[in-house]
Amino acid sequence: MSQLPAPAALRLCSTADREAARLCVTFDLIPSATDYDLRVDGVTLLVGFTPGSFVGGFDPNTDHSFEARARGIGFQDSDFSTPLVAVTRPPTPPVPSRLPIDLQGWGVTLAWEVPDGWNGAAGATTRLLRDDGAGPAVIFESRGLTGRFVDTHYPRTGLKAYSLQVFVISATMGGPNVSARGPSIDVRGAINALVPAGVDAVAPGETLVPLNRSLRQIQRAGARLLGLPTR
Repeated sequence: MSQLPAPAALRLCSTADREAARLCVTFDLIPSATDYDLRVDGVTLLVGFTPGSFVGGFDPNTDHSFEARARGIGFQDSDFSTPLVAVTRPPTPPVPSRLPIDLQGWGVTLAWEVPDGWNGAAGATTRLLRDDGAGPAVIFESRGLTGRFVDTHYPRTGLKAYSLQVFVISATMGGPNVSARGPSIDVRGAINALVPAGVDAVAPGETLVPLNRSLRQIQRAGARLLGLPTR
């Protein structure tokens, strides 16, 4: 009885099919094979595995190995294939929140707290993304899973969508392992507030205008920044 060849080219189905708790695995089909088995992490055997299916139950940001075996009527089962080692994503972060501290119209204050307790959380970096209508772009990165950011770069009108991503450096991937983008919060800039040209976004620990000033003091400070008369 001849032996079937082992499945070749084990791979993830696509980049989009790599999630925090499951991975989609596929491989090249073997002529004369009628069935396949998939061995996960050298222990769990999934009998009758269909290429292009998800394997789940994993923790975020963890490495897993996959080996496939072909079976066919009238043939000896193949050997297990060369292992595929793949990494699940970090957990998808929650939506950031908008704080009721908008510097009286001079900025939008975003805050976030991503749950920890998952593998690699201690070395994680959080990204804040803003979508102005042309797609999300990173506007701030902070080490850790909590943070706050004041975005002063928005027009008086117009909707912005803010969301988060988390990444850690993966030795297996040889670079950053990036989570899926979390849900977004839609924010419209404060009404009747102009943003002075050339004013940069405010990083944590800094303030554009001291928050303990009165509304009138802040309005006067803003008028001076714009070169308008004050009274």
